[in-house]
Amino acid sequence: MRVVVKDGIVVNPTGCFKADILIEHGVIIGVGKNYAADTEIEARNCLVLPGLVDPHVHMGFKSGEFISSDDFESGTRAAAYGGVTTIIDFAVPEKEESLDTALSRRLQEAAGHCYVDYEIHVAITCVRDSLSAEIQKCLEQGVSVFRLYTVYPELKLDEGDFYIVMSLVKDMGGMVRVHAENASIIEIKQNRFLKEAATDPYSHYLSRPAFVEEETVARLLILQRETGCPIYFNHISTSAALQLIQQAKAKGQRVYAETCPQYLFLTADVYQKPNGFLYLVSPAFKSEEDRKALWRGIELGVVDTIGTDHCPYTKEQKAKYALYDFTRVPNGIPGIETTLPLLFTEWQRRGWPLEKLVALVSYNPSRIFGLLPRKGLIQPGADADIVVFDPMHEWEIRANSLHMNVDWNPYEGFKCIGKVKTVLLRGEVIIEEGEWKSKACIGQKVTTGGKNV
Repeated sequence: MRVVVKDGIVVNPTGCFKADILIEHGVIIGVGKNYAADTEIEARNCLVLPGLVDPHVHMGFKSGEFISSDDFESGTRAAAYGGVTTIIDFAVPEKEESLDTALSRRLQEAAGHCYVDYEIHVAITCVRDSLSAEIQKCLEQGVSVFRLYTVYPELKLDEGDFYIVMSLVKDMGGMVRVHAENASIIEIKQNRFLKEAATDPYSHYLSRPAFVEEETVARLLILQRETGCPIYFNHISTSAALQLIQQAKAKGQRVYAETCPQYLFLTADVYQKPNGFLYLVSPAFKSEEDRKALWRGIELGVVDTIGTDHCPYTKEQKAKYALYDFTRVPNGIPGIETTLPLLFTEWQRRGWPLEKLVALVSYNPSRIFGLLPRKGLIQPGADADIVVFDPMHEWEIRANSLHMNVDWNPYEGFKCIGKVKTVLLRGEVIIEEGEWKSKACIGQKVTTGGKNV
């Protein structure tokens, strides 16, 4: 059966143009005019975007006694409502569990429970003799990106281990992606605040000042230079770290920067609100100066991707320890459903080209993580992951009208222009005119189409 998306304005990273999109067997077979098809999807007066690729989510993430409130099923349903048709989640090995076993386990958790397509990257949390063989087994399963932590006692590696892992991954043709904050300094500050009974949410921000990210990014950029291993920095939140990344890029280092909507739209002031504990996330939100610098980084092309770090917890989960120990409040906020309208609204305000938006949220993550040519573009041969977006729809973000499995939203009351209208995943209509249509979790693991670049 042939399907045509008619009369929309196609937005690719290379340009915008009015065209119809012809789809057959889940793949785009034509971008042009006057196609005959069995089914027509009207996109008049709408933008037609390649499905978003969210490169950073945590579905059903276990953090101590807590599990994030969106699992694969609820989280990917919400993702679709946000125009996201591919997510990248993570496998974190249990103690003594091999990388490939953790990957297989996480893939099994996702299989049959996702409404959109997915990829899983693997966290390396220790160095052992079998590591090279374990990495090779992950590569054989089509996964070449490995997540490293500089924080959290059960996850972090020391500097020597980073050097070993980055050297190995480089030699085996992979990439690392890193949460970059200095754990030792954070621990010193946290202990001091707790000793002084400064247990409020603002102390979370004060315990993770901007320089702990800057210092760690600087150190890792040296290791990247020496090992040659491509490195992707998750959730960059500070001006200083971004400047270091910009300098490294200028020297030809293979370095990529991700930021998140929360660092673009919110600042540390939220931690002084009565419900400030809800916003606890790491890295913490930063200053207004940092927020503005991130937008400049987007404008200059230093920021490569915008991921959500979607990891929601309910009010009840967040509140359990909020009154007496900020270090025990589960870190994470919801975001996968609201990213596109928030960004589109700001794009309109700034008068920026939509091509740049599509590059950040679709094409660039596809390019960096080897998902091209299947994802990230509207062109013949690509998966028919298509978002019909109404650019005139005005609305306010309200938690009770969204689809994420959480009872609050960090952007409550934000006024947005533009909303997802219709979504296709590999040619299957999963949302039509704002109404849910999918009767099954048809999401599939994405097969890497090319090298990480």
